[in-house]
Amino acid sequence: MFEINNATPIAALTVGQFTELLMRTRLQEKETAAPSIIGKDECCKLTGYSINTLNKFICERRIPAYKRGGKVLFKRQEIEDWMTSDRRETTDEYLGKKDGEFVQKRRGGRK
Repeated sequence: MFEINNATPIAALTVGQFTELLMRTRLQEKETAAPSIIGKDECCKLTGYSINTLNKFICERRIPAYKRGGKVLFKRQEIEDWMTSDRRETTDEYLGKKDGEFVQKRRGGRK
């Protein structure tokens, strides 16, 4: 049997070998891809919060969660969006906004 390795040129592969290699690669990608639905343990790893804090947030409805059959589930993207939702302005952004307000006041509210 012909051994396929990193030094094997693609032109040396048969269609069957190439198809098998492609299928194995896709299978590996699926196995390593992060799941979009996660449980409490994975959510704790993602957010850095303890289980107790996470349970508190769930009870207070402060974190987006789903309950299904007694299990609490989360959508990874929703948790990532939730974690980045309360962005604070940088000093430059704040000063720029205040400068604009000051200039507008000096003009008597005209633009």
